[in-house]
Amino acid sequence: KIDPCNFSGAAMLSLRYLLLLMFGVVLGFSILVFLYINDSTLVNVLQGSGSMEDEREWGNGILTNIKNLIIKPIETTEETFKIDPCNFTDEQFLYIAKKNLVGTNKWIITAVTNAGVLRLTLNWIESMSRTQHHNFVIFSVDNHTLQVIQSKLQTFPNSSNAIALLIPERWKEFHLTHTEAVWSAPEYLKLTQMKTILLLRLMNTFSLNVLWTDIDLVWLNQTIIPFIEAQMAESYIALAQENTEYSFCTGFYFVKSNNWSIGLVEDVVQEQRANKGGGDSLDQYSWNRVLDRRNIKRDRSKIWPIPRTLVANGHDYFDTNLPGATKTRPMVVHANWRIGSKSKENTLRGGGFWYLNDTVI
Repeated sequence: KIDPCNFSGAAMLSLRYLLLLMFGVVLGFSILVFLYINDSTLVNVLQGSGSMEDEREWGNGILTNIKNLIIKPIETTEETFKIDPCNFTDEQFLYIAKKNLVGTNKWIITAVTNAGVLRLTLNWIESMSRTQHHNFVIFSVDNHTLQVIQSKLQTFPNSSNAIALLIPERWKEFHLTHTEAVWSAPEYLKLTQMKTILLLRLMNTFSLNVLWTDIDLVWLNQTIIPFIEAQMAESYIALAQENTEYSFCTGFYFVKSNNWSIGLVEDVVQEQRANKGGGDSLDQYSWNRVLDRRNIKRDRSKIWPIPRTLVANGHDYFDTNLPGATKTRPMVVHANWRIGSKSKENTLRGGGFWYLNDTVI
C-alpha cells in the first residue's frame, strides 16, 4: 500500500511493475480480440467446435496475424516512397539509391550534368543502355535537362531503376550554372567542386559506395564493374590514370564508403574550399595534391590505379592510339583533353562512339 505523500523507492518500483503488467494485459487482450475478429478458425477453437486440424491451422497462422497487427502498419511501401525528382527527402533518396545499387560491393553509379552538356549526357546514357547498365542516379542542375533525361530513361527496360534527380538546394554550397561551362572557367570549377561535395554526401550521410563517372565518356563493356572489383580487391579506391601511372583522372573512379575514404574525401573538399574557386580548386588537381601529401599513391591497400588501357583518356585513345600500340580494347573511352562540348562530340563521332540521332535535341 502506497502513501502518495510519503513513499519509498521500492514502492515506486512496484507501481511501475504494476503499470507495466496492466499494459501487457491490455495489449494481449487487444491482440486476442483482433485475432478473434479476423480469424474464423480461432472462433471455432474458442467456441469448442474446432477440430485438432483447426487448432494446428490457427497455430501456424497466429504469427502472420500478429505481424499484420503490429508490423504491417509500419512497413514502407512503394507508394510511400514515390519520389518527386525536384523535391525529395533524404529518406526518399536513400530508398531509390538502394534500388540502383550494382555489383558485389553495391555501388551507386552517379554523375552530374546540366543543359550545356545535355547531348554528351544523352550519348553517355545510350552507351550505358548498350552495355546493359540500367541502374544509376544522375544529378541535374536544371529542370530542362532533368525532363529530357527522364524521357530518355522511359526507353529503358521495365527492370531499370535509373533515375534523374534535381540537385537539392540544401545540398549546394553555391549557385551552379545551367549553361555550358568552359574548362577552368569559374563556373566550371564550381561544377567540379559540386562533384566532390556530392561524393562526400553519398558516402558520409548515406554510407554508399560510389562509382563516379563523367558524362563526356562512353562505356563499352558490360563486365567493367566485376572486372574492376576483382582487380581492386580490398583497395578502398580505384582511380583512372591520367598521363602517368600515379597521376589520376577524376572522370571515372570507385570509392568505398569507410572512415578512411570519408576522411580522404573530406580533405579533398577542404582543399577545394581553401582555393576559393581559383584554378587550383579543380577536383582533379585537389585529389592529386591530397594523395601526394598523404604519400599513398603507391599504397595498393588503399589505391588501385585503373590502367590507361582499360579506361582510356582522350589523349591516349584519340591522339597517340595507345590501344593500337598495346593491342588492347578499353572498357571506357573518355573524351577529355578536349575543351568544349562540341569538340568532345566531334571527337566521339570520329571514333565511332556517337550514338545519338542528330534530331534528338
